[in-house]
Amino acid sequence: MVDTHAHFFNASDVPVEGFLAGPVAHSRSGVSRTLIRALAPLAGRIASLAPTADEEIKELVGMARNHAVMGLPPEASETVLHQRRAEFLKRQSAFFFEVVRGTEFERIYNDAAPASFTQGGVGGSLGPDTMAMVFQATETGGLVEPMSDGAAQGGGAYREGVVGFVGYMLSYRWMNLLAYQQSFTTGDQAFGVDRVFASLVDFDYWLAPAALSSQESQIALHQLLSVLSNGYMRPLVAYNPWSAVLDPKRVRMRVADAIERRGFVGIKIYPPNGFRPLVNPDVHPMRPGIPSGAALERELTAMWNIAQRLDVPVMAHGASTMGLDDLHDEYASPQGWMQALMKLDSPRVNIGHFGGDDLDGWSAGFAALMEAGAGKNLYGDTGYWENLRCGKLESCIARDQLKRIFETHAVLNARLMYGSDWHMLSQERAWARYPSEILRATRDFINPESLFGGNAIGCFGKAAQPPPAS
Repeated sequence: MVDTHAHFFNASDVPVEGFLAGPVAHSRSGVSRTLIRALAPLAGRIASLAPTADEEIKELVGMARNHAVMGLPPEASETVLHQRRAEFLKRQSAFFFEVVRGTEFERIYNDAAPASFTQGGVGGSLGPDTMAMVFQATETGGLVEPMSDGAAQGGGAYREGVVGFVGYMLSYRWMNLLAYQQSFTTGDQAFGVDRVFASLVDFDYWLAPAALSSQESQIALHQLLSVLSNGYMRPLVAYNPWSAVLDPKRVRMRVADAIERRGFVGIKIYPPNGFRPLVNPDVHPMRPGIPSGAALERELTAMWNIAQRLDVPVMAHGASTMGLDDLHDEYASPQGWMQALMKLDSPRVNIGHFGGDDLDGWSAGFAALMEAGAGKNLYGDTGYWENLRCGKLESCIARDQLKRIFETHAVLNARLMYGSDWHMLSQERAWARYPSEILRATRDFINPESLFGGNAIGCFGKAAQPPPAS
C-alpha cells in the first residue's frame, strides 16, 4: 500500500511567515484561519524553535553512533525513539506557549469552542502542555468528532488542529516520520502503509522571508531519512522556476543530482505559487520582481526535460487551494495543464489532490485530460479529501460526485492513487482514520488494490513497489 502524497518539512524549511499568512490561512476558514493569521506576526520566533535541516542531520548522525540506541532490538529501539520524541514535544509545547502567551492568538484560542477528547486535559484554555496533549489525543484516536451526514469532519472551526499542525512544524522531521509511521503503519489500529512518498517544497521568492534551511540541506536530510527508514519514505525533490531563472545551472544540477544519486523518485512543482505548469503568457500583476512568462517557460521546459531524461514523474499541487488568493489558486487549474500537455511528449504527472475534494469541475476536467492522447500518463491522488470522510455514505455529496466522475471517465480506475497530504492533513480531527475512511467511501466504484498501490506503480514505477521484506 502506497501513500503517494505526504510531506515531512518543518518551519525552518519554508518562509514560515508568508506560508502561514498566505497559502495556509487562505485555504482555511473559521477560527482556524483567524488563528493562523494571528500566528503570522510571531512566525520568526516560531521558526527559531524548529530544528534546521543541518541540525537534524547532526542529530541523526549522533543517534546512529549511539550504540545504546542502535544496538537495541528494533522494538526496544523504537520505544527509545518514541520516548525521546515525547520529551522533546513536551519542551516544545512549553516553548510555544511562552511565544503565544498574552497574544491575540491566545485570546482567540481560549474564546473558541473546544473539541471533544476522550482522554484528558485537552479542551480548556491554552497552556504549556496543550500541544503535547493534542499530539497524544490525535495520534491515538482519542479525538472524537461525530460524523455528519455526508459533510466533512473538518469544517473550519477546529482550534486544536492549528496547535497540532504548528507542533509538527516545530518538530524534527524524523519525529514527524515516526508519528506518521506509528499512525498509518505500525500501530495497533494502523491501516498498513508500506511506502510513503514525501515531497519537498520550495517557496523561495514567492513567499517571504527566506526559509532557514537551504534546499541542498533539505535534500541531504531527506536522503538520510530515506536510508534510515529502509526505503519506507522515498522523497521527491522540489523545483522552483523563479530560483531556476536566477541560477539555472545550480537548480538544474541540484534536481538531477537528487534523482540520479540520492534516491529521489520524482519532482514537485507548486503552481499556486504563481505560475502555470509550462505555458505562462502572463504573470501575476501584483508580484514585484517576478520573472517574465518567457523566462518561466524556459526553466519549466528544462525541468520537464530532466524528468523525461531521468524517467521520473512530476507531481504538482492540483486544487484551488494554497495560493495567496483566489487568482493564485487558478494557476493550478486544468486549463493550464491542457496547454502544457499539448507541448510536451505525454509526461508522467501526478496531479496532487486531483482537483480538490469539493469536486467543483476541476476533477472532471483532469479526468477528461487523462482520456486525451497527451494525457495518457496523467494521474491524480486523493490528498486531503476531507469532504470524502463521510458519515452516512448514502448522503455523502462528495462521494456521489466522485462516483459520477468515475462513471463518466472509466480511465480513473487506472489513474487515481491514494494520497494523504500529511502533515497538512494533521490540521484535521482524527486524521489517523483517513485511509480507512477513503477506502470506505470509494470501495464500491474503484478496486482498492488499484487505488492503494497498483496505480502508483504505473506512475512511479519500481519506486512504488513494496520494500523487500527485512
